[in-house]
Amino acid sequence: MRRSAPVRALTLTVDENIAPLSAHLYAARIRHRIYEDRGAQVVEVLTEADAERVRDLYSRWRSGAAMLRAEPAPVGNIDWRAVLRYPAVLAVAIVAVVCLPVTWPLDHDQLGTVLPWMTIVELSVERGGIVGHSLAEALMAGQIWRLVTPVFLHFGFVHLAFNVALFVEFGRRIEHALGGWPLLFLAATIGAVSNVAQYVIGGSLLFGGLSGVVYGLFGFVVVRARAEPLRPEWRLHPGFVLTFVALLVLMSTGVTELIGLGIANGAHWSGLAMGALLAFVTARSRRGDV
Repeated sequence: MRRSAPVRALTLTVDENIAPLSAHLYAARIRHRIYEDRGAQVVEVLTEADAERVRDLYSRWRSGAAMLRAEPAPVGNIDWRAVLRYPAVLAVAIVAVVCLPVTWPLDHDQLGTVLPWMTIVELSVERGGIVGHSLAEALMAGQIWRLVTPVFLHFGFVHLAFNVALFVEFGRRIEHALGGWPLLFLAATIGAVSNVAQYVIGGSLLFGGLSGVVYGLFGFVVVRARAEPLRPEWRLHPGFVLTFVALLVLMSTGVTELIGLGIANGAHWSGLAMGALLAFVTARSRRGDV
């Protein structure tokens, strides 16, 4: 079914701060976007009914009859019951949890039955070591799924919990702003790019986890925040952004190797770059939609 065209609810001057209004609409779950068009600031919604609500709220707010307060969406304080409102986020999290036992045979120096089908290339144990075929051979054999499936491989409960929590944090923002299918497209694209990069750059064929996707979604949110600063979905605390980037730089120094912790830095950096690029491209395309 074809979607109806968005409705322009408000056209305002670009210097007017409507962050409180946007935050209120976000809390009320009124899907909207704010962008600049020919020197004006535009608030766009999905239906004429929503447009009437926005106009009425804006009028009452500016007349003093309604009080609004802008509060950035919290980071790290996830209401897990609210996750049910984001089916795409929930689906990815469930698949990651279900796939956790796939890596358990590694504790006994075995690959098991399912793991070799989910790694970037087909693996086998020979003479006490793990060997694998080339990615080109896998793709020529039609095993396209290998580009994405490593993101669902986690090597322990802590690894899984950390990655899923961060995926929920960034994923819910994107799903709320853009929808479930765009989030899944972003996750699959970033996952494929980060997995291939780790395969090319890394020294091991056995890697996995959602962290490359997480850094990609983080990059997406940060760039979209620059393009749409009034959208509360994109707001992250500056301290959190700085800490997240500092952690990436720290892990890239190799310090974690001293404690026997291998990090897929190739996946992290490439995921971050791909997420930022996708945000830049989509932000420009949305500004052209009027």
